[in-house]
Amino acid sequence: MLVRKSQYQDALCTLHHMAALVPDDPEMPLNYGALLEALGHHDDAQAAYQAALTIKSNYKIAQKGAERVAQRKTDVATMTTAYGLEWTVGAAPLAECPKMPEGRPSMAKRTNVDLMAAPEGEVLQQLDKGERIFVMETAGSMVRVQLLDGTEGWVSAKSVK
Repeated sequence: MLVRKSQYQDALCTLHHMAALVPDDPEMPLNYGALLEALGHHDDAQAAYQAALTIKSNYKIAQKGAERVAQRKTDVATMTTAYGLEWTVGAAPLAECPKMPEGRPSMAKRTNVDLMAAPEGEVLQQLDKGERIFVMETAGSMVRVQLLDGTEGWVSAKSVK
């Protein structure tokens, strides 16, 4: 969802945090690597693909990703040597991700969950079904949550798994 909205840094941070939450799932570093590759961060992408392969050594998609990135790096080096060109990656530098929240991991149960500034307060944004959140505290029928990007707010307790 974040990639479709061109929120690449938020998507990278979300995948980074999810990899920490489920360290035995090779999908997390695979997806992190694919996004890094698409953004032109080939060294970081290669490291992410290798992390997926460390979890699952025969993971064909991660193997192909690592091979593709290695080939791109070789192609860039060849072009630089052959034509004397300076190759610069068009990707923005990677920013620091906010610290992962310390609350209980959870997710939104349905689409269009209102994230409010305070219980019964102004709506800050709407959460999508399956969006990862961290429950920080409960107050009656409302829970204070933090998103992976650090945004905090309140949602109905009924809308949280």
